[in-house]
Amino acid sequence: MASFTAGAFVAVSAIVFVGGHFPRHRAPSMPGGPVVGGVLAYCALAALLCLLAILAVVAVELPLAVAVVAAGLAVLGAPFLVDPLPSRIRESRLGLIAAFGLCAGAAFAIQTNVVL
Repeated sequence: MASFTAGAFVAVSAIVFVGGHFPRHRAPSMPGGPVVGGVLAYCALAALLCLLAILAVVAVELPLAVAVVAAGLAVLGAPFLVDPLPSRIRESRLGLIAAFGLCAGAAFAIQTNVVL
């Protein structure tokens, strides 16, 4: 249950964080050209989708009340984890790499702790 809640927090935080790198009207501000930043953004998005898939599989095995409470806590609390980060982290490659690493690490931790 704790790993599901932590994974939900990471997933919702990554949705808020990575979502800021995809608006159409945003000019590519990352140094090194838009290609590297785009690749990092799509890698972070892929890791996020893997984490969401694992959370969906685990949520089926949990009691409904536990899954709803954990997901609700994540939806309400996770944006407050991203907001205090400095803008130099939120708008840089380092932030995308951190989101990728956190999503991949949470997905790995959840799938190794769950026996279906």
